[in-house]
Amino acid sequence: MTILSQYDKLLEQTVFSPDAHSSDYLCLGNDLLSVTQAKERKIPTSVSLLHQFVEQNAEKIPEKTAFEFATGSTTESLQKKTWSYRELNEDGNRVAHFLQDKGVTPGGMIAICFDKCPEASIAILGILKAGCAYLAIDPGAPISRKQFILEDSSTKILLCNQARKIELVGLSGIDVQALDEPGLLEGLSPTPPVLLREIRSDDTCYCLYTSGTTGTPKGCEITHDNAVQAMMAFQRLFSPHWDENSRWLQFASFHFDVSVLEQYWSWSVGICVTSCPRDLLFEDLAGTIQKLQITHIDLTPSLARLVHPDEVPSLCRGVFITGGEALKQEILDAWGKHGVIYNGYGPTEVTIGCTMLPRMRANDKPSNIGPQFDNVGSYVFRPGTSTPVVRGGLGELCVSGPLVGKGYLNRAELTEERFQDLPEYGDRIYRTGDLVRILYDGSFQFLGRIDDQVKLRGQRLEIGEINEVIKKATPELNEVATLVIKHPKQSKDQLVSFVTKVDAGKKSRAVEVCADENDRPFLSMIKAACRTHLPGYMVPTHIIPMTRFPLSANNKADMKILRSIYQELSLEDLKNLTSMTVDRSKKSEHEDVIISILAKFVGSTDGAISPCSSIYELGLDSISVISFSRSLREAGFSQAQPSLIMKRKFEVLALIDI
Repeated sequence: MTILSQYDKLLEQTVFSPDAHSSDYLCLGNDLLSVTQAKERKIPTSVSLLHQFVEQNAEKIPEKTAFEFATGSTTESLQKKTWSYRELNEDGNRVAHFLQDKGVTPGGMIAICFDKCPEASIAILGILKAGCAYLAIDPGAPISRKQFILEDSSTKILLCNQARKIELVGLSGIDVQALDEPGLLEGLSPTPPVLLREIRSDDTCYCLYTSGTTGTPKGCEITHDNAVQAMMAFQRLFSPHWDENSRWLQFASFHFDVSVLEQYWSWSVGICVTSCPRDLLFEDLAGTIQKLQITHIDLTPSLARLVHPDEVPSLCRGVFITGGEALKQEILDAWGKHGVIYNGYGPTEVTIGCTMLPRMRANDKPSNIGPQFDNVGSYVFRPGTSTPVVRGGLGELCVSGPLVGKGYLNRAELTEERFQDLPEYGDRIYRTGDLVRILYDGSFQFLGRIDDQVKLRGQRLEIGEINEVIKKATPELNEVATLVIKHPKQSKDQLVSFVTKVDAGKKSRAVEVCADENDRPFLSMIKAACRTHLPGYMVPTHIIPMTRFPLSANNKADMKILRSIYQELSLEDLKNLTSMTVDRSKKSEHEDVIISILAKFVGSTDGAISPCSSIYELGLDSISVISFSRSLREAGFSQAQPSLIMKRKFEVLALIDI
């Protein structure tokens, strides 16, 4: 019905406004455009500051367990230390008094740098109670990056634990305090601090630094109002899937915003946050989750695929969020019948999340990131403009509402570029840089980054489109990542797809290239799908089978390591891998002739070229193929026109029938 209405409106405009621009869709009206207003401007709540969730429950359910931290050498030897809501609130007050003694005042910023430990959560609570924002720094970041962030944010106090203090005292211009130092908080009052001014809902609550396009990180500021409204939106999404025995695993590092959700959403509904050292988790992720009786968790898909419902039945009665990268069908196949998977999406700049598809089943689409939250508005614009596309059209997702953050710390120009006012709509948006389309039910289909569109060999191509074709090639496929990479022994960039099989990671924990004769059908199906569905210039030069993908610090596939793996392969390795992508039973009489012509054309030897070699791999592109086609015609291949060669996907084997 929407398409017919759009057609009717456009036809009407064509007849009555013949001079109008063909891409001007504004005449359709918002109902037929990709403009969706928020259901509510704000979700009602009695809380205006993030830490008030803890304070309220310290009064309502003072002896209920709010936080527990488990330690032990193995899963079987775990021991827990617990804090009730009253104890957690009082420890937060002590930290606030400690900071006041250090001279902090409301509106300031305090840095933290913690591995997994109870002091981290208590430090964050205390900083908020003191009226300040916390700035979480990655403990594993180089010391120079830590120094830059502290100087850029003008932070003067850094809280850590004793294990980290040895390294951090080398930072200049900063007062480093280890909260687990014996006696540090002793004698401090457990009562709320008296502040010089009231904390405002538009005060910065936390600041997280993310990678910047200029090569230096940028700090994103989120206010108390942003964070509180996010917690209220998540309450609606998760309701009624929690009870008094629910436990959320505090898994994310503190310099990722998911850690805010893990802790403060749990405390907003009065359940328990459970944590433990990261090494213990990775030693036996599924075993630790089950031992701790975790019911709520947020993992990237790369980690989510490592746990199965049979191993962690406690998760089958709560909430299992996956986000941060594309959801995998393998996860839906395993968890779909339990209806606990939530596919979440949201940049740091819009406070953790802004769309989510809840309670997913096996037949749901992994690319569906759900509808926007009740307090979120959205626009899908033509990239780089404020012109909405027709409903269902492809464009850049722009988000409005109370979850849109304050902006980038000390980056006025970048803030103005990404956080924009829309006077025509009376709205303020954040431009995500992500490509989406609105589906029939108001959900969004995620289609990748705008900057996934790259130019290679004279052609523009969309990485996301290539990955989608490969994903559908065979049910054996688990993961795919496609990169444009230059090999040190090759003269031009290559299009390289890395893939894993569904069961490959179960056979080996190592991250390495794996290919044997049994993989030939798997790889040839992928190559065949690419040839069938993609133009020649978008067919990957190499398909590299991996045992598993390497993970970065935030548990996403590490593209830098994948890039280096490719660059370390020899040309002989690449030739052998390429031959694995073609399933052949006979040799054509024209094969040797074509290889000989190609070898002379590129200045190589016949032996260096296989029937499965890509012409792109050998240095040709959409321009030089013109001369190559002429050489083929001169040798008697009368149909060898450039356009036909391009349709044949630029592979030697595909040229034989010309």
